[in-house]
Amino acid sequence: MENAMNSFAGALLIPKNIYLKDLRSKNKTDFNFYINLKSKYRVSAAALVVRAHQLGAITTNQYQYIMRQRSYGGYIKQEPLDREFPALKPRYLKHALNMIIKENNISSEKFMDSINISIHESMVEKILGVEEGYWGKKELTAPISLQSKI
Repeated sequence: MENAMNSFAGALLIPKNIYLKDLRSKNKTDFNFYINLKSKYRVSAAALVVRAHQLGAITTNQYQYIMRQRSYGGYIKQEPLDREFPALKPRYLKHALNMIIKENNISSEKFMDSINISIHESMVEKILGVEEGYWGKKELTAPISLQSKI
């Protein structure tokens, strides 16, 4: 499950075709190369390394070598540029979520079932950037209809 979530996040945040062009560099086995790419993709250098490995642009041995560089550099908890690029907060996710739920007449329970992840609603609220108790709002609860409109 974790691998599937990482793959999804990687595909969303680090587009394959654009990133593969960046990975044509001969420096792709140097952790500093990924630190420099942080400003472009706005994700951690570690996430960039993972994505490079997912795409097959680096081998497992290269991946391990780069991650050891990360460890030896003391970048496990904090990487260079972390303070210069604070985490972005989702701006349109809540609006999109409201549209999906209201337009498709989906209850919060059905939405939780449909994402097929066994985590508490409060954790989903944090991940999606919605306020605490979002799922308990009466205007979001409605009969369910998840049929696609084709």
